[in-house]
Amino acid sequence: MQTKLKLAFSLWLIFVVFNFLNCSGSDDSDQIEELRLVEIIIDSSNGDRLDLSGTASTFLSISGLDQYAEEYIINGTISWTSNNFNASVSQTGLVNALEVGVSIIQVEAEGVTASFTISIWDSSAPRTEIFVSEVENLNDPPYKILRYFADGSYSEVFTNQNLAWPQDIVILEDQEVVLISNLNTGRITKYNLNTGGYIENFATGRNRSTHSNENWYR
Repeated sequence: MQTKLKLAFSLWLIFVVFNFLNCSGSDDSDQIEELRLVEIIIDSSNGDRLDLSGTASTFLSISGLDQYAEEYIINGTISWTSNNFNASVSQTGLVNALEVGVSIIQVEAEGVTASFTISIWDSSAPRTEIFVSEVENLNDPPYKILRYFADGSYSEVFTNQNLAWPQDIVILEDQEVVLISNLNTGRITKYNLNTGGYIENFATGRNRSTHSNENWYR
């Protein structure tokens, strides 16, 4: 009888120990991973282009994502730097344009970095600008109009809005307007010369009559 009791007790003890070890292992494997910052997103109050004779500053703000792609509150020290002297940046994220060119603004927080590229130009400076229609896939977008300074000091995507196989480019400098004809839609679209923003359709129903690749110069 005692032998049977000892055997039963031994089996019970083994069962208890086995379950304890299993529970301990389960707790370790199910432990929630500590949240950490894995990505920083930068937002600019005035876009990615500054004008020395116009809007010459912008405020950069950041938000964070954790390893589960959820919002992460950044509590650590935030450090801002600029890669050159074309623009300065304060430790509050205020960027000031200093010279024509391109600057890369970098932010670092909790060991994670992100960068934001800002183009700087001077809308009042005398210059020659070259506008180029970029069509990569003919019938398929994206389409772009590129703007270059003739001396090579600056380049940008002037616009990619409301384009459909863009053809002729006409500059109306006295009105600060750019007209672009579009082969696929038969429309002539109007844009702000300084910002590249779409204004309206200048004309419609052109029946695909435009086919020139000639570019005009400012």
